[in-house]
Amino acid sequence: IAVSMSVHNARSQNKIIDSLIILIKKDKPDTNKVKHLNDLGWEIMYTRPDTSLKLSRRALALAKKINWDIGVAISTGQLGTFEWIKGDYPQALRHFLTSLRCYEKLGMENKSAAILSNIGTLYLDQKDFDKAFSYYDKALILAEKHNDENSISFILGSLGNAYAENADYHKALGYFLKGLAISRKQGDKDKIATDLSNIGSIYAAKGEIKQAIEYNLRSLKLVDSIGNKLAKARNLGNLGSLYTYQKNYAAAE
Repeated sequence: IAVSMSVHNARSQNKIIDSLIILIKKDKPDTNKVKHLNDLGWEIMYTRPDTSLKLSRRALALAKKINWDIGVAISTGQLGTFEWIKGDYPQALRHFLTSLRCYEKLGMENKSAAILSNIGTLYLDQKDFDKAFSYYDKALILAEKHNDENSISFILGSLGNAYAENADYHKALGYFLKGLAISRKQGDKDKIATDLSNIGSIYAAKGEIKQAIEYNLRSLKLVDSIGNKLAKARNLGNLGSLYTYQKNYAAAE
């Protein structure tokens, strides 16, 4: 089943890519072409990041030519993502900051929050925790200002991961618990399961194995009910490690 799903997803993506190539050839030099160039870059960013960069550079040049400020903001944001994928952090940061300034000028605070969050994760990748926390906090303030629960939930998860990576498990747990409350409010079972698993990982890191097992079991029950096989495998792996730590080898099997 997993193989069939992968083939299906690959075919679906290829159809999207083919459609975008056709649209770009037909497009006039307007906002639609900027969008389609960026969309195509996004679709192939993990397999052909160099081509993605070229596409968004074309989009940026066109956006500037037609004086479309939102297009400039989108294009520079994507350039930041593509440079990030390639591991060029200075260039990624330069593009993200340019995109951020554009969104701030346009008064698009929801988009500013997303870029601030990206910058936070960029610094987290470089183990610069202070700057990561600073940018995440700024992103969270904007997301909360607009009561954007999806963004709030995402940023809380990012903060939880950042504090966990910095071994501040108390703060990490606090952010994951806040994220769990939002996921429950939204009724998003996938997100609830992820939050429960993350909380379990924090308890495991703190050496509170009983609590870690409890949260992973709750997550496992949920992912099993919705048929998320990848998450189920993750939970089973976590539980196997925890039971082995307890020397409960029968349960680990």
